[in-house]
Amino acid sequence: MYGSAPWPSVKEVARRFQAHHSTVAGVLARRGVPIRQGRPAPPLDEAEVLRLEAEGLSQSAIAEKLGTTQVRVSRVLRKNGVFRGLHRQGPTHSSFASGRRMERGYVLVLLDPADPMFVMADRSGYVREHRLVVARSLGRPLDRSETVHHINGRTDDNRLENLQLRQGQHGNGVRFRCCTCGSENVEAVALV
Repeated sequence: MYGSAPWPSVKEVARRFQAHHSTVAGVLARRGVPIRQGRPAPPLDEAEVLRLEAEGLSQSAIAEKLGTTQVRVSRVLRKNGVFRGLHRQGPTHSSFASGRRMERGYVLVLLDPADPMFVMADRSGYVREHRLVVARSLGRPLDRSETVHHINGRTDDNRLENLQLRQGQHGNGVRFRCCTCGSENVEAVALV
């Protein structure tokens, strides 16, 4: 039933129980069951992998041509300093959506790392658009202590005339309310 081996392989058990082989291996390891190791993969010609990558072939195409897996090709490329993933960020990435997205009512914009305002970006390279608009109008990045207030209260209205630069948060225990719609005449009101 399981070939010449006395016990089935992890992949055979996974197939039988319709589970992923890594799930089965994890369960067996936690139970202290020794896992039979498969035969080692033949060595991969790294020079050939690098040559095919330089020709512009995808990792999957290289793997198919060399009779191996995409994961092994990716490891060889990373080991040799070729980071394919970095070339697929931004507009060339399949899930790129014009560099703009919404988060909690605010518009976020993807910045190029060469942009002088990139210091304001989060780890993903996005910055809130209202902060970017004010920063560009000032010609400098905003400090973390500086906040930008939407005068009309609409967080997706990022016209410069609707934005007001403030020092610090909007105040301890207060919020700001526009006395006259669209003006910069603002007063503090106690939170209820």
